[in-house]
Amino acid sequence: MPSAFKHLWPLGLVFLINFLLLFALEGIFRKYNVDGLVLHVANILFLLISVIAWAFQFKALKNKNPNVFIRSVMGSMMVKMFICVIAVFIYVTASGGQYNKKAILISMLMYLIYLAAEVVSLMKLNRRQHG
Repeated sequence: MPSAFKHLWPLGLVFLINFLLLFALEGIFRKYNVDGLVLHVANILFLLISVIAWAFQFKALKNKNPNVFIRSVMGSMMVKMFICVIAVFIYVTASGGQYNKKAILISMLMYLIYLAAEVVSLMKLNRRQHG
């Protein structure tokens, strides 16, 4: 299994690029009143849930039944969306109505980028194992 983790580099690369961009654009975020802390927490959260979802999907990819992989992808997408909704709900509740809509929207864009990196990684694995 350790050799399988070498296929996680797209997720690590997305995390690193987002991390560096968030620091580089900190002044612009302040100018437009975007909460950088929310973006950093979202970046870490998306990395964690993407790695966990990737691990479940990787395990399902080993199964001979292709339906297992499809169920794994659909299930992980649903779980990730629920986690995102719960995280936004916790943030909005904890901020007492002073939440930052711009930071939430930028975080959702980051979610899509992580999703794309996860799909690219799994597609490469699928091609190698079934191609």
